[in-house]
Formats: sequence, structure tokens, C-alpha cells
Amino acid sequence: MKKRISKMASIIIVLLMAITPISAHPGRTDANGGHYCRTNCAKWGLRDGEYHYHNGGGSSSSSSSSGSKSSSKSSSSSSKTPSAPKVIDYTKQGETAGYNYKKANPDASKEDLTGKDQTYVNGYNTGFSNAENELTTVSKDQGTQNGTTDGTTTETYNLDVPVGLMSEVYLTAYKEAYNQSESDDFSKIRQDANKKAIENVRNLKAKDITSDYTLEKEKNVYKESYQSAYDQEEKEINSLKKKLSKYAQEDFDNEKQSDEYYHKYKNYKVYDVLDKKYKKEYNKYKKEKEQEQEDKIVAVGGAGIIALGIIGYIFYKRKRK
Repeated sequence: MKKRISKMASIIIVLLMAITPISAHPGRTDANGGHYCRTNCAKWGLRDGEYHYHNGGGSSSSSSSSGSKSSSKSSSSSSKTPSAPKVIDYTKQGETAGYNYKKANPDASKEDLTGKDQTYVNGYNTGFSNAENELTTVSKDQGTQNGTTDGTTTETYNLDVPVGLMSEVYLTAYKEAYNQSESDDFSKIRQDANKKAIENVRNLKAKDITSDYTLEKEKNVYKESYQSAYDQEEKEINSLKKKLSKYAQEDFDNEKQSDEYYHKYKNYKVYDVLDKKYKKEYNKYKKEKEQEQEDKIVAVGGAGIIALGIIGYIFYKRKRK
């Protein structure tokens, strides 16, 4: 009997020695209670680079109530690898921040990035530049469009910059387009002035056969003729622009609408400018008059309600007496 007990003890010791090396070989474990095998893996019954747990770490170290189930799970848990730590993309983070900041602040310079990670700074600069390029294109296009329109319909610059655009880029494009548009309005007038000046020079050359005729005299006649013709037309057009509001109001009051004041410029580009301004002022005055009429109706209606209220009150007082 003693021999039998001794033999059983020997078998148990051998089994324990066979099991413990797998979970007791040297090496630090991580927060999950396990690590990767790097050296002498075969000695411990492991593959090179295989991840495994120690001291009940990982999913196999559940409560003692799991009993026999824990041993069956230990083999499967040894093949699981822990989730890798989340890697922060500082470049992308900086790019998004730089782009959004410039979009929200079109006229602002870059923020102070002192102390920021260099990869974040690089991303920020990229995002900021991308937003700046987009804003430059949009601001220039919008400035050109508005400047062209205003150059043919208004007498002065409108320097209000739309929200979300770069002021300097917008205003530069706006003024260039405005000046070009305004200049085009008088192109036909300049052509006519040039034609008239040349005719005067030719007439001078045909009539003046005396010795005092010179090329310099011809130049002066051209210059004076051109300037006189151009100045006269330009002055009249600018004067018309200022008077169109008055003409439009008078026409509305007289229940008519006509281009008689500027019809002579029908073949000139500037006619469109004058016509737009006249109609704009006409419709503006029309709306003002309509609003006045509505206000009167409301006022009369309010007065009527008050009057009815007073009459009702008087009858009420009489009835009580």
C-alpha cells in the first residue's frame, strides 16, 4: 500500500514538472498578464514570438467558480493578442485644425503653435495653405463679378466685403473689374471723339495751306478736338446718372416710363448703364409709394377700430344708466 502511494506521488511530481515550465519561464508580463516569447521558446513548449499569459492573466483568469472550464479556455486564450494602443495621427489632426481656422478667419495669420509636436505643425501648415488657396480663388472671382456689375450700375465703389472672403484679395479684384467696366462704358464715346478729332485735323490740313501749318499744330488741334468732344459727353452722362432718380420719380407720378432722357446714347454701351439705373430708381420709388399706401390703410383701419370701440363704450355707459 505504501509502495502504491509512493508511486502515485512520483507520477504527480513528474506531471507538475511537465506543466509548470510553460507558465513559469522568465520575462516581464504586460498589463494583460502575458507577453511574447523571444528566446528558448521550444524549451517552454512555445513557438517563437507566440503571445501567452502568466499567473492566470488574460481571459483565462476569471473567477474560481469557472472550475474545470478555465483549463479548457487557457489554450485558446494563449493565442489571443492584445489590442494595439490607438495611434494618434498628429499630421491629420493639425491639417484639419489649420484648414478650419483659416476658413473661419479669412484675414487672419497662422496661430501660435509654440510647443506643438512638429508633425502637428507640418499638418497645420498644409491645411492652412489649402484653405488660403481656396479662399484666394473664391475671393478673386467674387470681387471680379461684383466689380463688373457695380461698374455699370453705381457711381462709386462698394467697399463692403462679403462674409467669408479675404478682404485684400476681394477688394483688389473688385476695383480692377469696376474700373474696367466703367472704362468700357465710355469706349464708344472715345471712339466718336477720336473720329471727330481726326476730321477736324483733316479739315485743318485742307484749309491751311499757309507756311505756318506744322505737325505740332495738327497735334494740338486733334488733342483739343478729342478732349472737347469726350469731355462734353462724359460730363453729360455723369450728370444724367445723378438726375435719373429724379426723372424716374417724376415719371412714376405721371404714370409713364420712358428713356427719353438718355435715348441719344442708344448705340452706346453706356445706355445699358443709364437704363438699369433709371429702372432701378423707378421701381424703388414705386415700392416706397406702395408702402406708404399700405401704411395709410393700416392707419385708417386702426382709427376705425378705435372709433368703434369708443362708440361701443358710449352705448355701454348709456345702457347702464
